[in-house]
Amino acid sequence: MLEFELNYFGLGDLITFLEDNIDCDLHIGFTRPHSYRGYYDQLAFEPTSGGQSASDALEIVKPCLLQTFQGYKGGDYEMNKHTEVWFAYYGNSGGQLIGEMLMALLLVNP
Repeated sequence: MLEFELNYFGLGDLITFLEDNIDCDLHIGFTRPHSYRGYYDQLAFEPTSGGQSASDALEIVKPCLLQTFQGYKGGDYEMNKHTEVWFAYYGNSGGQLIGEMLMALLLVNP
């Protein structure tokens, strides 16, 4: 039986998850990182329309650590290892908070 904590992932957790699954593929990938419109101090990635390798996702996600993003209506926000991460399109405040369960379900070949 699979058991998951329903906690969110911080950016550091997401990086660790991708590193731990570096040889796996994902059903949905990561692209276009930006400040999340719902909470400017949080980070969002647009989902890809197709799959992506964990190593390619890591190349998009990892550089965001300690990077500063401009909020949708202004302000600068530095993303750290505790920053919550979302799948959301730029300019949208809706989306999906990323956590352990979602990432486990995205793995094609765990």
